[in-house]
Amino acid sequence: EPEPALAPQFEIGTREVVAVEHPAIIQNLDNGIKTFGDNQPFERIINCTDPEECIPLYLRFRDPTCPPILSQSTSTQNIVLKITVPKRTGRRRKKGSQDPFTKDAPWEDDEPREPELCSHSRMDTSLWRRLQDNIGKYTCEAVAEIKQTHRFRGLADFHQSTTHMPFFSKFRDTALTGNIEKMREFKFDTSRGPKPNEEIIMPTNITPYSLPFNWSWQQNPHISQETDPVTGKPILVNTSRLERLQVVYLPHYMENIPEGPSQEPPDDQDVLQIIENIKELYNARPIWTRRAIINKVNYAVTEATLHLIRLALPYIGYRFRDGPFKDAIIQFGLDPRKDPKYRMYQTIYFQLAEREVRDPNAPWTGTFKPAKTPKRAKRSNDKLSHFFDGRDVAVDGKIWQMCDVTDPLLAKLIKEAPISETFDAKNDGWFCNGTLAKIRAIMKVKMIALHTGRVVKDEDFKKALEMPDIIPDREGGRVWIPVPDMRLSKEEMEKLRASGKDFTIMSGM
Repeated sequence: EPEPALAPQFEIGTREVVAVEHPAIIQNLDNGIKTFGDNQPFERIINCTDPEECIPLYLRFRDPTCPPILSQSTSTQNIVLKITVPKRTGRRRKKGSQDPFTKDAPWEDDEPREPELCSHSRMDTSLWRRLQDNIGKYTCEAVAEIKQTHRFRGLADFHQSTTHMPFFSKFRDTALTGNIEKMREFKFDTSRGPKPNEEIIMPTNITPYSLPFNWSWQQNPHISQETDPVTGKPILVNTSRLERLQVVYLPHYMENIPEGPSQEPPDDQDVLQIIENIKELYNARPIWTRRAIINKVNYAVTEATLHLIRLALPYIGYRFRDGPFKDAIIQFGLDPRKDPKYRMYQTIYFQLAEREVRDPNAPWTGTFKPAKTPKRAKRSNDKLSHFFDGRDVAVDGKIWQMCDVTDPLLAKLIKEAPISETFDAKNDGWFCNGTLAKIRAIMKVKMIALHTGRVVKDEDFKKALEMPDIIPDREGGRVWIPVPDMRLSKEEMEKLRASGKDFTIMSGM
C-alpha cells in the first residue's frame, strides 16, 4: 500500500518579530503608532531581554497628562504569514456569467503598481473573499515566528481632559514644546490670594488599581422568570426571598396614623407565633420599646429570635422618628398625642458611647487602619435591662420609657409631675419643659455615677428639684438644671482609662 502523503513543510524566516496587540480598532496607522509615545518603545523591547519590560499606551496621545496603560509580555508561538494576491484589475462582471466586463472605477493610469500592504487600517477585511476568488493564484510565505507578544489587559486610570484648561494649555504650548525660546515664555502667576475660576489640578494617578477585580458573579438559583400581570413583560422573581415589611416611621407632625399593617403576615409559623406572643404584651400596655419587647417575650435571646422579632414588629405597630414618643412601637390605630394618660409611655433617650482607649505605651501602628465591621453593642442577658432602678444601668439600649424608670426619686418626680395644658409634639409631649429637663439631668448624673463608681445621694439633687416645672420662653432641651458636678479628677480618669474603656453620655430628647 502507498504511504500516506505527509503535510508540506515550510521554512520559517529567522527574523526576530515581537507582536503588540493594540486594544483599539486602528483606522489610522499613524495615529495608532502615536499612542505608544515618542520614547522609541519598539526598539527598546526588541533589544531588551528583560521579560518584565513593557510598552506604554496613551489613549489620549495628544494630552501629555494622560496616564498610560502598561503592557504585559507573554510567550507565544505564532507565525507571521505573508499572503500575496493578484492586484485588482478594476474590471468586474457577475460571477458565472459571460457578460462583458465593466470597470469598477476609472484608473488614472495603466502603469503597473507596486505591491500594496493591506494589513493595517482595516484594509484586510476582504482578504477571505479575495482568496476564494483567486484559488491557486495567491502565494503564502511564513515570514517569521512570534515568540513574544505584548498585550494590554490592565484598567485605564481616570483622566481629566486638560484641553480647555488655560494653565495646562499655556504649559503645553510653552514648557512642553522642547523649544528654549518657548520655554522661557512660561511664567507662574505669583500673585497671592484666591483667584476667580481658579483651576483645580488633578493628581497624576486617581486609582491605584490596574487589574480588574474578579467578582465571581453567578445567578441566584432561586431566581425564576415570570410574567408581570399588569404590563405583560417578563420579570425576575426570587422564590426564596421572604416578604419582609419595614416598620412605618412617621415624623412628629404627621396627623394621620396607620390603622394596621399594609399587608398580611407571611405564612411562616415561627413568625406568626411570635406575632401572637407580642400582641399579648400589648394587652397590658399599648406602647413598648423594642428592648422591652425582647426582654418580655418568653424566648431565649439568640440571633434567630432577634431576627424573628424584627420580622414581626411591622405587623404590631408604628413608630415616630422624633418627638416625645421617639422609637417607641405604638399599637396600630392608637395616637398617644390625643390623650395625656399616655404620657407615662413617653421615651427619654441617652447617647451612650463606650469607646476603647488606646494604651499610650503601645507601639505606633500607623494612621491607616484596615476596614472593620461596625461594632455592635453587647446585648445584656438581664431581662430587666429596660428598667432604670438607679442601682444598675445596661448599655444594650439607649431608650427608656417613663413607666420603666423605677428609681425612687425619678419615679416620684414623674408621677407627681403636672400635666402640660398643650401637647408639645416636638420635644416635651405632655410634660412641662422644666419637669422633663429635671428628669433628664438627674437620670444622666445617676448613669455617670453608676459607671464611674461614684456615689450620689438624693439630697444632692435638692437644687435641681427646686427648679420650677414651667420655664417660659425656653424650648425643650435648652433648660439648664443645677446638678452635682460629675467631672472626674485626674486620678479617677486614669483609673477609668486603666480599665481599657472610656464612657460618654449625652442626653437627648
